[in-house]
Amino acid sequence: MERYYGRWVLMFLYVLSHRYGTRKLGLPKYTKQMISKLLHNLAVDEVDYTDFFRLLSNIKTDPNIPGDELLIPLKAALLDIGQERKEAWINRVQSYIQELVSGGIPDEERKAAMNSVNPKYVLRNYLCQNAIGAAEQCDYGEVRRLLKSHGASL
Repeated sequence: MERYYGRWVLMFLYVLSHRYGTRKLGLPKYTKQMISKLLHNLAVDEVDYTDFFRLLSNIKTDPNIPGDELLIPLKAALLDIGQERKEAWINRVQSYIQELVSGGIPDEERKAAMNSVNPKYVLRNYLCQNAIGAAEQCDYGEVRRLLKSHGASL
């Protein structure tokens, strides 16, 4: 895993350096150092990227939010972090807010742009595997449930 991590980070940074990537993070411009540190935190704490990027759109561009309240919008993604990691995340979110403030994009406009490229739901492989296994036994309940949860039907 570690062998490929460096390559993966470079590829992800490349994607984030383009218009799509800045919309994904709600940033007005690409900032390599900030994005690298954010990706580092995500990897260290094994945070689900889909959930995190979607929740990130809820951050307000208010630099006066107290440190202990900064992580509230990200709580669902940062479930099991200790105090030391919490401080690292507070620092990262404070830097992120500074970038947002300098960009001057209104919160609602930024949230809409971010949500347009950060899906609310991603069909997970293990869920598909469970549905396939049940369907092979002629039980289509799980398939129907997955389709319904993603706005489709049989």
